[in-house]
Amino acid sequence: MRFQLNSPDVLQEKIEGEVIVVHVLTGSYYSLLGSGAAIWSEIIRGVEAETIIDQFVASGSENRDTISAEVHRFLGELQDEQLVVVSESEATVAPSPSDAPAAEGLVSFEPPSLQKYSDMQELLLVDPIHEVDSGGWPLKPKAGN
Repeated sequence: MRFQLNSPDVLQEKIEGEVIVVHVLTGSYYSLLGSGAAIWSEIIRGVEAETIIDQFVASGSENRDTISAEVHRFLGELQDEQLVVVSESEATVAPSPSDAPAAEGLVSFEPPSLQKYSDMQELLLVDPIHEVDSGGWPLKPKAGN
């Protein structure tokens, strides 16, 4: 199964190994580190869940059953928070060795966690950027108005 970003409702950015994800409709934001950041990066690239699991298994840090259970749990959390959706795309992405989680600085698999924050919900939901149309923001008055 392949997942994709729930766009345009979800924005994401990777900063120094941490992935910050913002759900613009709920005003919640999330932090992903370690295995969670590596899984997220692979999801964004379009890599199937089983391939992600294979990459962690290849690192030899945990057994397949443990890794599979944790990755599927984590993917369920991402779906529950409406950060990702099941991809309709049939395209496959072949991971290169440099894209494996170990290349992201992971020495061993750790159960991924999704840290949710709602302390800025009101600010994120009031932000006028939510009311942007194809003209952008800020909306400039048309000539003659």
